[in-house]
Amino acid sequence: MGWEGKFVIFRGYIDESYSERVFTLSCLMSDPPNWWKIESSWKKRLRAKNTFLKSEGRTPLSRYHAADCSSRVNEFEGWSVEEQIDFTKQLLKVVEHRFLNVISYSLPLSRNTKVICARATHCC
Repeated sequence: MGWEGKFVIFRGYIDESYSERVFTLSCLMSDPPNWWKIESSWKKRLRAKNTFLKSEGRTPLSRYHAADCSSRVNEFEGWSVEEQIDFTKQLLKVVEHRFLNVISYSLPLSRNTKVICARATHCC
């Protein structure tokens, strides 16, 4: 059974960065069976980590938020750098050998804010 472009789901995650004045839009694309495998594996690793955290009386994760993990704040407060890096590597393994098409576009906000706002439906 081929997918042949007949089935499309769009799901977006948008995040801001306060430390860098850069706008980045990235898109990962794949077929539905591959997405199911990625999502399934991701949730499995998150559940395993939460089981471990609960066993130690620590706060479980509601989701993986890269900025919080990197800064070890909010749900990642109290994590060691080694634990933070190890968990991130585990999650990256989920997508490491999967078929993904990646498109990404970045530009500095200082020079292009007017262009972005002119094309956005809501302007800052």
